[in-house]
Amino acid sequence: EIQASFRQFGPLVVDWPHKAESKSYFPPKGYAFLLFQDEMSVQNLISCCIKDGDKLYLR
Repeated sequence: EIQASFRQFGPLVVDWPHKAESKSYFPPKGYAFLLFQDEMSVQNLISCCIKDGDKLYLR
C-alpha cells in the first residue's frame, strides 16, 4: 500500500486524478499525488532518496 510505504515520513493523503469517479482503492498505472501535512515530511522524504540526474528514487 502506498500510504504504508510513505507514512514513515509523516501524515499524508494519497490522491490521483478521477479518484472519486473510479471508486478504486488503488491508483491507475502511472502516478499518484502524495499530499503531506508538513513540509518537513517532504524534506525528510527527499533526504532519503537517491538522485539520478533529475530523478529521485526512494531507497
